[in-house]
Amino acid sequence: MEFWKKSPGMGVRAVSTLYQIAQCLYEWNRTPFSPFRITAPVISIGGLTLGGAGKTPCTLALAQWLSDSGYFCIILTRGYKGRSKGPLWVSASDTPYSVGEEAWMMAQYFPVLVSKNILEGAKYIQNTFDFKNNTVILWDDGHQYPKLHKDIALIATNTQQWFGNTWIFPAGPLRESLENGIQRAHGIISLYSKEPKNLPEYLSKFSIPSWFAQCIATCPLPENTPVVGFCGLGDPERFWETIQQCKLNLKASRSFPDHYFYKPRDEFFLQDLAKKHHAVLVTSQKDYVKLSTNMKALTHQIFQSIILPLEIKRIIVKMLTHRG
Repeated sequence: MEFWKKSPGMGVRAVSTLYQIAQCLYEWNRTPFSPFRITAPVISIGGLTLGGAGKTPCTLALAQWLSDSGYFCIILTRGYKGRSKGPLWVSASDTPYSVGEEAWMMAQYFPVLVSKNILEGAKYIQNTFDFKNNTVILWDDGHQYPKLHKDIALIATNTQQWFGNTWIFPAGPLRESLENGIQRAHGIISLYSKEPKNLPEYLSKFSIPSWFAQCIATCPLPENTPVVGFCGLGDPERFWETIQQCKLNLKASRSFPDHYFYKPRDEFFLQDLAKKHHAVLVTSQKDYVKLSTNMKALTHQIFQSIILPLEIKRIIVKMLTHRG
């Protein structure tokens, strides 16, 4: 995705402009006069780029903090790449293949409702769930969907890529224009690994709160262990940096498409690659859950946790308290 950091050529700019016009017409056609409002407050954690922004880790971090603060959290998601259309509650009988690896992973910690049609999913929660006064719904990747009311809309990004060259696909990594996306948000959460960076100049013209949240990576392997890393993530470069953060000796790496489901031939290839380099296999939590039982026994996970800043916690509590 390095080309998305550069200024695009005239031809691809024209295609990007047409894409934006078509998207605006599509959004106008499907936007309701009044979005559906569910009983519990809804916090949307979305992104403006096509992948690798950190939406799911932010969702889990917010859910964990809210849960520790006395709230009962439900996570609403489309279950991307999962076979089930829903709406359904993720249960022990589901797999990463049936509901998507992100939904399955989040369901290990919190109740997760999967629905390809988010409006149907929200109504399903409304009609079947016995709400408590402290219930909060966290909506993973909901920023571009207008039919469900959001009490708090947050944008997740990371300091490695930010918003790229700020152009809309295919000239850049954006799903929609920066102006349209930011004007519907209450704040931006920027993830960083080592130390926070200065905000890009193009964000200075927007009067929107922006917070830095640190990602802490851990791995049970000793320092300097030779490893072969592999992942199927939207931004694999960030994962290679995470391996370096764990002070492991990265001998080789292999990236797969985002949300990739591993086949036996992939696992055999990775095992041979590790043997060739006399190394241990490491991967992300999202990728680990999609491996076979035998492959899991040969692979170590890189665990990531996010430290949310105090300012964002104060603002969220204030907005939840004053919800109309």
